[in-house]
Amino acid sequence: MEDVFNLDGSLFKKLLISGADNLNRHRIVVNNLNVFPIPDGDTGDNMTMTISHGVSEIKDYEENNIGLMSKKIARGMLFGARGNSGVILSQIFRGIADGLKDIEKANSVELANAFISGYERAYKMVVNPVEGTILTVAKNASNKTKSAVSEKTSINEFFKLYLDFANEALKETINQLDCLKKANVIDSGGAGYVYIIEGMLRYFNSDANYANYILNYKFEREHYVSNIGDNLKEYAIISVCNGDGLRELFVNLGCDYIINGGQTMNPSTEDFIKAFDLVNAKNIVVLPNNSNIILAARQAKELYENANIIIINSKTIAEGLSAMSLVNYDDPSFVDEMEEAIKNVTTGEVTYAVRDAIIDGVEIKKNEFMAIEGKHLIYKANDKYDCLKGLIDFEVKNNNKEIINVIFGKDIVEDEINEFCENLMNEIKNIEINTVSGMQDIYSFIVAFE
Repeated sequence: MEDVFNLDGSLFKKLLISGADNLNRHRIVVNNLNVFPIPDGDTGDNMTMTISHGVSEIKDYEENNIGLMSKKIARGMLFGARGNSGVILSQIFRGIADGLKDIEKANSVELANAFISGYERAYKMVVNPVEGTILTVAKNASNKTKSAVSEKTSINEFFKLYLDFANEALKETINQLDCLKKANVIDSGGAGYVYIIEGMLRYFNSDANYANYILNYKFEREHYVSNIGDNLKEYAIISVCNGDGLRELFVNLGCDYIINGGQTMNPSTEDFIKAFDLVNAKNIVVLPNNSNIILAARQAKELYENANIIIINSKTIAEGLSAMSLVNYDDPSFVDEMEEAIKNVTTGEVTYAVRDAIIDGVEIKKNEFMAIEGKHLIYKANDKYDCLKGLIDFEVKNNNKEIINVIFGKDIVEDEINEFCENLMNEIKNIEINTVSGMQDIYSFIVAFE
């Protein structure tokens, strides 16, 4: 393609579709960059579904004004955003749209300013931004490109420069975060972003008609309604979880609406907004129950105007259940008590390794079982029950835990876990172990220590 010096809405649409196509082609590569070898490597999926929503928004939209086109793209991505990486990506494009809002055709300087607006918007969205992530890649690439271009720089050259700087920044992420350095990998979100930029540049260098490519990557699932009526309620509670047993637990504790999701299946911003509409309440309390879902919930809160949205920062199922146990609609201070409750819960989990890795200096082989607390490896073994025992031993000895609630998954036989826990209580004095079926995927055991 010949050099282009002004980027209009029609060309920007084609570039975005090409970028989405390239990310989709490499999404498994991005997934596999997950630092911790548990089955949650879904960064590529989340970013792909986020940008896919933006593509869907402009599928039948014809507009030469880049300000209007970028606004439409940003809207689609905001509502389709999933996972932390997807939310940050949507905020980058929202900021780009802010930077282009009064522009009909953008030259390279105007485009560079818009990309700076993009990363600045994304940084504001994240409460505690961490360097060595997609944020850093977007920031460094945007700032260096801004310094390198002039009004005489073609749009083609702009994206070539931007990609070069983005790749430089991506390579540096391995030295900016200890977890990346130990795992010897680059940041997955940053890699996904680079693939998008690479796809945009490829549009200029390829004969392929990416303009006719529409991403078809859907994530449909059923959600569960517990308590919804026509009358406007004072309070309603929305929780995210996966598994028939977990859903029943939350419903029995008073949850009004369950968004079916969690590890490897993060709900979108739009999923939350639809739930907000359905529960019909003045005040809506949200339990994300996963650290990779909190940003999408916050983004939904920012976009929603018809109720007071209260996000409880529950990062695990165990924290969410603990918070639910304190719900008392007769006393509005229960929200503060929910926040306090999650601080008093330690969550351990038993799952399997999806690849070989070294964690905290310990070598893990694919398919070995791991007992983890947050991102810390507590114990490893070839048997999931051995891992559970190692986890409980650790928490009792090191953190003086006495009340232990074991939520067991689909792969566990109830009689076996009950017998195991009875034997363990006889072996370890002064502990109480309760078991409940969660029927969850991924984790054989989710363990709440109090």
